[in-house]
Amino acid sequence: MTGLANCIKCGRAFIWTGGRKVCPQCLEEEERDFEKVYNYLRDHPRATIKEISEATEVEEDEILEFIRQGRIQLKFTDIAGRLRCKRCGEPISSGEYCPKCLKELQASLTKLQADLEKETEKEDRAKMYIIDVFKKKEKKE
Repeated sequence: MTGLANCIKCGRAFIWTGGRKVCPQCLEEEERDFEKVYNYLRDHPRATIKEISEATEVEEDEILEFIRQGRIQLKFTDIAGRLRCKRCGEPISSGEYCPKCLKELQASLTKLQADLEKETEKEDRAKMYIIDVFKKKEKKE
């Protein structure tokens, strides 16, 4: 899936190859910001988002995005209410879904995969049956 897209951060047009719609320049800048935050957290593991932002000059929203992506996790968190589950809206401390919704989504995906495998198996058996019918007709002739 590729195509022309506008960067969600700066608006520049770029060739999008999937994933987040962030241009290479902004992605590079984001990685530098991540390194700053990561290094700061190594030395200050109990820092709040506000402290991290002030020390690294990385916007609080970008730090929250790193938490959403699961790239960092704060030990002593002050994000209560700032991150919410995409499915039920409950407050979460990292990622995009609360543990309950994540478990339900995983169960749904497992069931869907099993249903698809059963359907594929039925189709394969139907194809084999048709092939067998043709083979029997050929033998009779």
